[in-house]
Amino acid sequence: MEGRHSAADRGTSRRVGPGPLVLGAAVIAFVVAVGLVIRWQTAGGGDAAASADSCGETVAIAASPDIADVVDEVVASSDDGCGTYEVEASSAADVAKALTSGEGMPDAWIPDSTVEVDRVAGVAATAPVVLEASLASSPVVVVGSEPAESSWRDVLAADDLSLGDPTSSTPAVMALIAARAEAQAAGASDDELKQDLVSVAQSGASSSDGSTAADQVTKLASDGGTAVASEQSVLANRSGAAKNLRMSVPDSGTLSLDYPLVLSASSERRDSTSAGVDALSIMLTSAQAQDAFAKAGFRSPEGAPVDDGVGDVKSSPMPRTDEVASLLSAWTLLSRPSRTLAVIDVSGSMQYAAGDSSRMALTVDAANAGRELFPDGSAMGLWAFSVGLGENGKDYLPLVPVRRLDAAVGGSSQRDVLEKATAGLIGRTGGGTGLYDSILAAYRAAQEGYDPKAVNSVVLLTDGENEDPGSIGLDKLLDTLESEADPDRPVVIVTIGITEDADVSALEAIAHETGGTSHVAVDPDDIANVFVEALANRG
Repeated sequence: MEGRHSAADRGTSRRVGPGPLVLGAAVIAFVVAVGLVIRWQTAGGGDAAASADSCGETVAIAASPDIADVVDEVVASSDDGCGTYEVEASSAADVAKALTSGEGMPDAWIPDSTVEVDRVAGVAATAPVVLEASLASSPVVVVGSEPAESSWRDVLAADDLSLGDPTSSTPAVMALIAARAEAQAAGASDDELKQDLVSVAQSGASSSDGSTAADQVTKLASDGGTAVASEQSVLANRSGAAKNLRMSVPDSGTLSLDYPLVLSASSERRDSTSAGVDALSIMLTSAQAQDAFAKAGFRSPEGAPVDDGVGDVKSSPMPRTDEVASLLSAWTLLSRPSRTLAVIDVSGSMQYAAGDSSRMALTVDAANAGRELFPDGSAMGLWAFSVGLGENGKDYLPLVPVRRLDAAVGGSSQRDVLEKATAGLIGRTGGGTGLYDSILAAYRAAQEGYDPKAVNSVVLLTDGENEDPGSIGLDKLLDTLESEADPDRPVVIVTIGITEDADVSALEAIAHETGGTSHVAVDPDDIANVFVEALANRG
């Protein structure tokens, strides 16, 4: 049975794991609303030196799991408490679900970052109020057995990176924010940053298994690679093989977790718990508390270096709410599994020279490079098209059916089969561009094989305009795509025009009709970059 302790016996009650606040994973935790988190005003908020009569309420405290033990220790050993305190280790997602639903709301909340407060501020049943901007801090670092890359963009591009899921990991969000800041400083566009994210989003989110910081550090020590974490989480779990792990910060600097103290009680409980919450603020900002935080590997709110940490770091400003919203929106899309049918033009004009190569050879290289961005769990297939290429005079020829890239196919894998079939396109070039019939057939095939868990798309590459006089016309094609679209089973068409010879207006209209995007590689040498851009913007 759970125990309760009053301030008189300096006790706290601690729940770890499922409890009234643990309400399951909450996507709504990451719905970002524009709202100003107001600073706590003491008027009406109670008095720190409250009488014993005002200390009867139990104060429920939800604390980020990495700091919950220290909060529990401080509150249990302090003489400044007012009433009974219950400390629960709670993820930001769980608390946000409680705040937005209005059920099981904690009286006080200590998330790992103000970012988490901003996310829920505008949709909470009762607006959260920041009491203390920061109780402690910890910079986000890159950790592994080898030194980190010199930039966050390089970190994201590392093959051995374990980023984690930004929808549940604040350090992961901050790594993305830092990479975005670097990209913007270098004059890169949001599309270029999306290209940075494609591979890591596809592999990073699927690898998130809800493991604790201790589990992640142990796994990193045994399996190798690099990861993004807080300095404190590494220091707190640096034992055994993990003692050899090294931490570093890219040259551009980093962001820090700041652990604010937040009044999160419902409006009905704020008066009755105000004295206890005021006393909690005093306890957690005391010299005793700062010593306890330091012993656990946390920095002071000002960020003073700690023993065995990364030393002085260049601090980056906290992100705006809309920046977080933008990145999480992109991540949510990019991290979804892919089911893609690639449809590639093999008409005669694809043989045309392009620098030291040909349009077809560059397209093959781009398709192979793009495919490598996706993990084995992605599903892909391949068609070729030109006038009369297929059976019974059809303009399209299915070459490889859509299967998972790791599917076994005749002693090989789907990935290897696709690579071989794509290379074989160079020998198939000839004839006119049978564009419209091929697009419609591919769209219908994608609908037939629809996967509700994936982004379902047709990615079409062509350097020409429709040259089949007996095919469906553009207007009829657009009308058919509109009439056959199923909003509950969306399939998008992403078009890539190769050089200005492509019918850009038609490709744009086709992509737009399905909610897809259209791209043009004016210079054949840009095909690879444009192909990656198209994949990053699908859906």
